[in-house]
Amino acid sequence: MARAFVLLSVVLVCLLVNQGTASENQRLFNNAVIRVQHLHQLAAKMINDF
Repeated sequence: MARAFVLLSVVLVCLLVNQGTASENQRLFNNAVIRVQHLHQLAAKMINDF
């Protein structure tokens, strides 16, 4: 799961660097990271509850 998070982060950074302004890219990247962290926490909770 950690590898997927790192890979997603790298892909998002590459895509965002090629588009738009730095501040907009940072905002989008931050939103993506927050969503991935939330999904990771939900998955961990579901596994613990299972």
